[in-house]
Amino acid sequence: MVKFAFVTSLLLAVISDTSAFVPSTPFAPSSTHVTDPASSLPRFDSSSSSSALLAISKRRNKERVSSPRTLETIKAEETVKIIISGAPASGKGTQCEAIKERFGVVHLSTGDMLRAAVAAKTEIGKSAKEYMDSGRLVPDEVIIGVVKDRLGEMDCKRKGWLLDGFPRTRAQADALAAVGVSADCFLFLNVPDEVLVERVVGRRTDPETGKIYHLTFSPPDDDAVVARLEQ
Repeated sequence: MVKFAFVTSLLLAVISDTSAFVPSTPFAPSSTHVTDPASSLPRFDSSSSSSALLAISKRRNKERVSSPRTLETIKAEETVKIIISGAPASGKGTQCEAIKERFGVVHLSTGDMLRAAVAAKTEIGKSAKEYMDSGRLVPDEVIIGVVKDRLGEMDCKRKGWLLDGFPRTRAQADALAAVGVSADCFLFLNVPDEVLVERVVGRRTDPETGKIYHLTFSPPDDDAVVARLEQ
């Protein structure tokens, strides 16, 4: 309960003041439904969680006095496991940066994990490579295997993790739960369709650096960069 309160109080501060709880999913102990009230992305404000953190700290100290635990146990309890989801251009990248900075978790996306597994030539990676090389979609069972293996690595165990945009379906969520993967908090960024469209059509990519800009919200200030942007 203490861990859940700690995670939730900070994540709500990371995302928005307009957050509201929704019933928990079978996959995660808690879910947070976040509505994006404007076209600009919300920013992190740590001051809004100060009093909550103080109360949580006091409760933690009382628990440690009444029930001594090993350093390993305390560390395991303080790691945070988060899943964030939302449509393209809903702001997952921006929020993931803020959450990663605040919690020190390992930020993971399925694309990065698939490429890493293929590069490492793991058994799961070899299976994924066959599908990727032939232009076919990688099936759920292979992706689940890649995710499970990655979450089992030492950095994720030590720091906690932020799973970005996965699972995408109920079947994928059930499959993750079946192999023992669970999260402390599930975040869904709910952004109006018209805002998503505005964000997407205004996006441009710098082919040299891979950085994504927006012509209205975050245009580059270098004319050379502007000239080479691609939609």
